[in-house]
Amino acid sequence: MVFDSDEFFDSRVPINDPTLYEKCDIVVVDFDAHGEVLGTLNLDDESAIALEVQDGTWRYVAVAKYRFPNLPRPPGSETAMIPMSDFRFLEGDLVSSLHVRMWFGRQFHVEIVSIRVCNE
Repeated sequence: MVFDSDEFFDSRVPINDPTLYEKCDIVVVDFDAHGEVLGTLNLDDESAIALEVQDGTWRYVAVAKYRFPNLPRPPGSETAMIPMSDFRFLEGDLVSSLHVRMWFGRQFHVEIVSIRVCNE
């Protein structure tokens, strides 16, 4: 997925797995922010990986919180490893889809190379 937008981008991938939380320990996001600082407004949904549950609500975390340090850097591949337990209030919910949501309020380019939901 390549996010090349003036302000906002949201992408959704269906999952439909009622046991995702029990089976998986971690979400691994490989990305290239092309020098961008993610989450400049310190809002959780600026660089969100979100799991949508059956009632349509989201359980999300900010990729920026797993990027150390979250400072401008040269383009190149990075990996954020997000524990499933950091998706608050997810336990026991049917996960219907995974979202990637990025917004900056200005032109940006972020490339998501892969997202894996797996065991450590």
